[in-house]
Amino acid sequence: MARGRNPLKERTYILKTDRELATDQQSKFIYRTLPYETYTRTQDALIEFRGNPQSTDARTAIASGSQERDALLDGLMRVENYFDEDGTPWAWPEGSNAKTRQERMQFLSTLLPEWRRELFQAILGDTEPTKEDEEDLRFRGVDRPQLEDQVPGAASGVPEAMPGAAASSPG
Repeated sequence: MARGRNPLKERTYILKTDRELATDQQSKFIYRTLPYETYTRTQDALIEFRGNPQSTDARTAIASGSQERDALLDGLMRVENYFDEDGTPWAWPEGSNAKTRQERMQFLSTLLPEWRRELFQAILGDTEPTKEDEEDLRFRGVDRPQLEDQVPGAASGVPEAMPGAAASSPG
């Protein structure tokens, strides 16, 4: 029996830097899975880099700043136990008007870039289809054929190195 994910269900993420702290000292980022529109926009523009085309260990997905921003704005629901450098508590602004968006952007500015990236990856990672989902989509013929014509390896979801491109090994 297939069980879908409830996109409104709250999930909690604790930054890697906080995981060794006592529970009452950990900042908690409560998020939801991305709306399908944001997920597909992010996936369409995601760039995958392979340092060595023969090795799957060197794969890195690179997202643009706007993809990261959109995922964080759409995915974060609230934040608990988060303080600025002066010890002032910060909360994720509630609401949906333009002022709230500006306040949320200001909040996101308080996060270190690596924290934003980590949260983005958590939010995006929780919404990635499983192997079974991908196989089901291929079975039904929903396999982005326009990419297969343009990017070698797109059918497998892993672009291959372009002919003539220099390959480097992870160092």
